[in-house]
Amino acid sequence: MVGRSIVFASFAINSMVYIFAYRSLRKPLTQMVPLKENMYLIWTVLLGIATALLPFLIPVLGAALGIVPLTPIEWANVVGIALLLLGVVEVGKFFANRFNNNE
Repeated sequence: MVGRSIVFASFAINSMVYIFAYRSLRKPLTQMVPLKENMYLIWTVLLGIATALLPFLIPVLGAALGIVPLTPIEWANVVGIALLLLGVVEVGKFFANRFNNNE
């Protein structure tokens, strides 16, 4: 059940983290419009994270989904993987821009 819980958390958190990178398929995060100008996105991501955390905080929901609470180290791995994938997206954009200068 721990494996299922880590996968569930990873899919949920990954989607909420790298949505910021996909605001533009060409521009790196550092060149995009500042996040504070899109409060709807920020609130939606926070709501998504809160929704993803509910089964870990409410035992009935966790039991229904077949997941168990994660340890701090497991959560650190989930967040670390999400940040790593965010970096992979940014590296991919860098190389795509470097080798495809049709703009």
